[in-house]
Amino acid sequence: MILLEYNNVAASIQGNATCSSEERGQAEKFTIQYHPDGSGRWAIRNRVTGYYFGGTEDMIQCYEKQAGPSEWWFVHLAIHPQVCTR
Repeated sequence: MILLEYNNVAASIQGNATCSSEERGQAEKFTIQYHPDGSGRWAIRNRVTGYYFGGTEDMIQCYEKQAGPSEWWFVHLAIHPQVCTR
């Protein structure tokens, strides 16, 4: 389990997910859980409410207590080459 704190992403007790939070508080704390089947999917859960992010591309909410198919996300991480010059 990984603990995350976001500056802008927040989830309310009503299940609303926003990306406009000005300050970091309890609503901006999340955990990442890895899917047990080894598929590499992640579920993002709010630490205060216990709700999972889920939905579609157009509508993201944070209202499910159990991670279902729409709450498991494939995360694409890109590693870019880094060059250091002096």
